[in-house]
Parts: sequence; structure tokens; C-alpha cells
Amino acid sequence: MTAGQEVGDPALRAGEAKTLSANRLAISYASASRRILIDAKIVDTLRVFRKDHRIEIDLNVEKGDGAEIKGIAVEVLSEAAKKYMPLQLASEAYESDPMFPPLLTAKLPSKLNLVIHLDADKPIPEVKWVKTGDVHEWVRSTFGRIFTDVSEGWEKKISVQDPDPAPTIRSILDGWAVNGNVGSQTERQRFVKTHLSETDNVLEILLRLIRGERATAFPQSNATVAATRNGVPGPLLAAIEGHAHGAQQTHVSLAVLAMFRMLMEFAKRADGEKGRGEVEERVGEIIRCLPVQLLHKSVEGMFKEWKAEKKGGNAPAR
Repeated sequence: MTAGQEVGDPALRAGEAKTLSANRLAISYASASRRILIDAKIVDTLRVFRKDHRIEIDLNVEKGDGAEIKGIAVEVLSEAAKKYMPLQLASEAYESDPMFPPLLTAKLPSKLNLVIHLDADKPIPEVKWVKTGDVHEWVRSTFGRIFTDVSEGWEKKISVQDPDPAPTIRSILDGWAVNGNVGSQTERQRFVKTHLSETDNVLEILLRLIRGERATAFPQSNATVAATRNGVPGPLLAAIEGHAHGAQQTHVSLAVLAMFRMLMEFAKRADGEKGRGEVEERVGEIIRCLPVQLLHKSVEGMFKEWKAEKKGGNAPAR
């Protein structure tokens, strides 16, 4: 409340008749003692600048009844009533309150740029969609399928100018190396830096999940000989050659490996090493999208086998 105002103040009572759509922005500030409500219909864009602790909202503003502005309402917190009370724009209470923007000085109709500076010393926690910039995910989870028009409207208006870089398979593996539960951090980091630097070994993360826990792999150390004796046909047999985890493959996982080899071959024919690199990047992106718990489980199994092999033991076949 501004100084000297009570809940019964005419400036507050007169504002009670003004209502906005439920589809709106609500901006509270000044220790939550002031609030501005903005109807979604007049919002052109909303841009979040995370590094600058700033939000900019572009508004299409028109004159309403009397001195009011269409689609905008201002409120003050009543300590007595413990709720926000609407305040008329055409009131001395509003015009004398330095905490409100000078909306009445704008020439209407016009486009207004409302700049909101966030408290950098006491920042509020960032929600997931602000960090990632994935407005689509947030809108869908908030509005669901019922409010399709509403959600599509906000998707086109809201943007995050500087989201966190999108995660990659490398960043996820580096994160596991730091926060994993098996072995030491130094061992995990060496495993990621050496063994998982090869695309075939990154693909093995997926192949292990395809094989499953009880899959029967080729039992011999010479994967090519074992596969031949188990009746593996030519295309699958060719895929196993040179693969570090060849002895652990099954017919099904070999089929996936063979298709990967085929993709690499055609990509290299089409665009040389650039094409090959693009396939490797896309495969890494696919594996990155696996559920984190499954991805970590597969990597941990590979790490245990790698560690046992480094110590001179026999890694269990899977």
C-alpha cells in the first residue's frame, strides 16, 4: 500500500471492476508489495536475458475506458486484507507512487518495451525451461492439450536469449566421470578420455542395452572365429572385425552394429570425413537421449570390464 492508503480508498474500490483474462502475466516486485497484470493478448514478445538478469516484454498498448489502458492492471498489496487490491491508473495514488511505471505518459496506441531488472544479489532459482530455453516443453506441461491455442500463443512469444549449451554425449560422460559411483574419479576420467574417445565404444553403450542382462554372447576371446563357428552370416561377421567389444555381441546387437557401419560407409562416400563426422555426432546425440539411469548403468558395466582388463583380469562377456 502507498502511504496513507486504506483498503476502503476509492482509488482501490474503483479498480475492482477491471478484470483481465486468466491468460496473463503477473509481475510482482518491491518485496511483493506491487503487482502488474498484463493480458496475453497485448504481449508481442517476452525475452529472457539470463546473464544480464533482465526480462524485456514488448507490448501493443491501446487506450481503454477513461484513462485506463487495455490489457493492463496494477495492484498494491493490502497488509490489512492480506491480498492484492486493484488500483486505478487515473488516480493520484497511482501517479504519486514512484514504484509504478509511468504508463499514462505514453502516446497511445503505441508499442511499449517493459524492462524488468532482476535482483542479481538475491537471484531467484531458475526453472528448468529458463536454463534450457525449451519453452515448448514448459508450455505443454503447464497448459496441456486442452489449451492448445493458449500454449501455441506463448510458444511464439517467449524466448530465452542465452540458454545453457545443449548437453552432448561428451558432456554427459564427463559428468558421469565426476559424479559416478564406481571406481575413483581419476579412473573414471581416464576411462572416458581414452576408451570412450572411440565412436565404436560410445556405440557400445547402446549395444549393451540391446543385448540385455541375460543375452548369450560369443564365448571365445577371438570374436571373429567364435562368430564364424556360431554361424554368423557375412554382413554381421564383417561388422565384428576391429570392434573392441566384438566377443560380447549377439546376433541382434551385431545387426545394429552392421547398420552403423553401413551408415558410416555411405556418409564417407557422400561427403568424406565431414560426412563421417556428422554421423558420429548424430549417433552420439541419439545415445545421449537415452534415459540417464540406463546410460549410466551401461557405462558403469563397461568401466568395470575395462578396469578388470587393465588389471590383467578377464572381463566378463556380455
